[in-house]
Amino acid sequence: MPLGKLAPHIAQLAGFGFSILTTPELGFSKGSYKPVPLESAEQLVRVFDEGVAKVRGALLSAPDEAWKESWKLSFQGKALFSGSRFLAYRQMYLNHLVHHRAQLGVYLRLNGKPVPSIYGPSADETLGF
Repeated sequence: MPLGKLAPHIAQLAGFGFSILTTPELGFSKGSYKPVPLESAEQLVRVFDEGVAKVRGALLSAPDEAWKESWKLSFQGKALFSGSRFLAYRQMYLNHLVHHRAQLGVYLRLNGKPVPSIYGPSADETLGF
């Protein structure tokens, strides 16, 4: 995925986590998904932070039983995912976010930019880059 699409996609993913927590399904062909344009790094951070705040609120208000409920992702009537909300959140959102953040780290490395901490100090931070 080109960097110009990857960065906005990552910024927008928190909204996907919110959808998983607050809706029974998401159909991509229903036209509710609009990709965020790449305007600036500050804009992408703002979009990400806003999405994180929404998903955090939804997590805090979600009852335990909600994790067992069914959730579905579809495109043009075909199920891309169908399972519990817990699996959707873990596989479709968290794993998806981790995957794309790793891709972003590769882009940073290839472009000579320092890789920030993700799960602890990065080599750039410990080596003083």
